[in-house]
Amino acid sequence: MVRRFFYGLIASIASLAGTLIAIEITLRILGVGNDPYLRPHPWTGWTLAPGLRVSIQSEDPALGKRIELRTDSLGLRDVERAVEKPAGLYRVLVLGDSYVMAHHVPPESALSRRLERALDGRNGRRVEVWNCGVEGYTTSQELLYLQHVAARFHPDLVVLGFFAGNDVVDQVPKLATSLRGRPFFRLGERGLTLDRSHVNFRTRTLDWLRTHTRLFDWANTRRRVMLMRLRQRRAADGAPGRMPPPLQIYAERPDPPWSLAWDITERLILATRAEARRQGAGFLLVAIPSGVQEHENARARSPGWREWESRPGLALDMPERRLARLCAEKDIAFLPLLPAFRVEQAGTGRPLHILWTGHLNSAGHALAASLIARRIAAFMDTLPARGPLASPSPGHGEGSAARPRPVSAHARGGPAG
Repeated sequence: MVRRFFYGLIASIASLAGTLIAIEITLRILGVGNDPYLRPHPWTGWTLAPGLRVSIQSEDPALGKRIELRTDSLGLRDVERAVEKPAGLYRVLVLGDSYVMAHHVPPESALSRRLERALDGRNGRRVEVWNCGVEGYTTSQELLYLQHVAARFHPDLVVLGFFAGNDVVDQVPKLATSLRGRPFFRLGERGLTLDRSHVNFRTRTLDWLRTHTRLFDWANTRRRVMLMRLRQRRAADGAPGRMPPPLQIYAERPDPPWSLAWDITERLILATRAEARRQGAGFLLVAIPSGVQEHENARARSPGWREWESRPGLALDMPERRLARLCAEKDIAFLPLLPAFRVEQAGTGRPLHILWTGHLNSAGHALAASLIARRIAAFMDTLPARGPLASPSPGHGEGSAARPRPVSAHARGGPAG
């Protein structure tokens, strides 16, 4: 009896393994799913794996069905660089999610590469712009990345690319589009505390599947989409007339979970600025807009928007307003891209996002890079043409040539400790 059960178990496992292998082969033949390019990280949840050359699905039909993704030896979607920083070099780190990582456009079209070409040689200085964007990151992960990964890169300026489309919602487990592997900050009486419980929820089997198969990526994407749709359906069914979750980001007075998410987000921005200062770097916050904010063609593709667009207390530029108030109060250098993006689309009629509602296309990256470069260049022109580099922030009140002294994250409203 025991032997029969044992043989039956082995046969079941072999059958399951054979089925999974067959599905994996089918996905590769059909060109479905992505080759693995993320690996677990104890603090941020995940990072890009170093030294990759893999194939992923293309979001832009103009670029074909698939696109190649390469990473350098440091795990960045960037050109190969040395960590050691020679004298006279001005190093800019751009933090963000997939909008900064830019794996939906060719490498030379990405914001960071365009930004480096625009700035290198400015005022007689060598300039490096590092692409530190990682797909799926939130402000919490970008802060942890700056603390635990990027500190050894010795930045002179940290640019935080903020995308309100998901950087706010993913700060609270109740709202987050995905929980597994993601760190969160909880807000309590003593400020923010790090919650790594979801980061540690993993097994060797899941890690192997995550880093070796397309099947995991395909199944995980389907799971996230189903979960998001289920949450939206529950919200709609449970409270008729309540604003749909995707539109809460544009509300002047959002529901309590969203208000909490905004509170945590603002504290994390302050903590990231404080961490940049602690490392002797300046700080610039850049708000990256969504297609829905920019043009009617994108809003027409957004379900449920027309029902709410004329409601009081709802504004497409509400995220930028909130960030502007925070930055004015806390003296943070801030650059919203939305006004210039609207002007560009009104003048050309062409989208700056893939298929109007997706990630930035090459034209969107070009415009974003030109706006950011103009802001940084104006600051760099105030630096000495020769001698040791200073690292003040390009914002008002932070233009001293001396290295800023370390600032306590707790004192700035950031995570304690």
